[in-house]
Amino acid sequence: MTASSKKLGALLKKNHVPAEVQKMVTGMAAGFANNMSPDQRLAWSQAQTYLALGNALNGAKALGFDSCPMGGFDPKEFTRILKIPSPLVPVMLCPLGYAADKPLPKVRFTKEDIFF
Repeated sequence: MTASSKKLGALLKKNHVPAEVQKMVTGMAAGFANNMSPDQRLAWSQAQTYLALGNALNGAKALGFDSCPMGGFDPKEFTRILKIPSPLVPVMLCPLGYAADKPLPKVRFTKEDIFF
């Protein structure tokens, strides 16, 4: 059983999930992860991060905050500076706050240019 599966099992137990369901869920999670190469696990984790980031951006806006998803940074240097432990890998940054300036009008393609 992986460390992640153990953490998942502890969380399920803490939330009073029946033991047979705990065993089934942790077994499926471990099997899913064990059937992937490290590169596949990283790609899957990145996709999950992007989904969560989309929700975070929408949630921030709903609360009146401005935010900006940011890629294009050096994950190794970011990890070193913040002392992020392995196996965590930063894939996106997302500053939150209030914009200091007024946004420019949005530029959008017409529907006819997008749907054909």
